[in-house]
Amino acid sequence: MAVLPLPPLPDRLASQSYLDRLSPRSRPPMRSSLQTLATLLGATDPDDVAWGELRYPETSMLRNLLVERYAASTARRHLAALKGVLKQAWRLQLMETDAYLRAVDLEPPPRLDPAPRQALSAESGDA
Repeated sequence: MAVLPLPPLPDRLASQSYLDRLSPRSRPPMRSSLQTLATLLGATDPDDVAWGELRYPETSMLRNLLVERYAASTARRHLAALKGVLKQAWRLQLMETDAYLRAVDLEPPPRLDPAPRQALSAESGDA
């Protein structure tokens, strides 16, 4: 049986490990989202963030900043990246289950549709 050496530490960081799990097409927008989150946390690079140390007060603050500053769809993408990197931190045993569950327990951004959507019916002639 072959022994697999552990990759160097940078490859085991939560942010890089999270991005590695994504499809090649999904990586650039999620990398951008992680960069935005890192900037909001005062870091210059997502790899500089100790994602496993974030707790609900920080993630709730991030959620609120995203909702204030970005369109709902962009805020949702950034929150998906946040939840994804936190899940990877949990998988890497960088955070306890309770801390992870609390940190990702965030309300989604409100949908700001201009008008409620109505179902089309055959009787209305719209079909």
